[in-house]
Amino acid sequence: MRLRRSASLMAKDPYTLVIALDKNKEAEGSLYMDDEVSLSYKLSQSYLLAKVTFKDNVLANSLAFGATSDSQVAGDVERVVILGLDQKPSSVTAADGSALEMDYQADADTLTIRKPGVSMSSEWRISIAV
Repeated sequence: MRLRRSASLMAKDPYTLVIALDKNKEAEGSLYMDDEVSLSYKLSQSYLLAKVTFKDNVLANSLAFGATSDSQVAGDVERVVILGLDQKPSSVTAADGSALEMDYQADADTLTIRKPGVSMSSEWRISIAV
């Protein structure tokens, strides 16, 4: 975690997504992103709204509004933390089939995926095999 003294200093920092599973082992949430400087979000609707879902051991990101070509919106994901996963996964893979680095803490039912190589400004899927 990077400690910052102001919001402007963390504008381009990568995200850590924390996913808290419900009793059905599912989760859903959204993330709003804009350039954090201008009024472009209001004047030209230049912003992104991402929808994150976890269902059937697949974490997926889809764009509810916006375009992936908006270079003013930063959205790299540095880490994904999934709370409430009560089984150690045998593997975690990206949509292209590449294996992702993971750490499972059984005492906390927590899975941490480091450097997944995804951005909140694009659509992607991460599969978890248990």
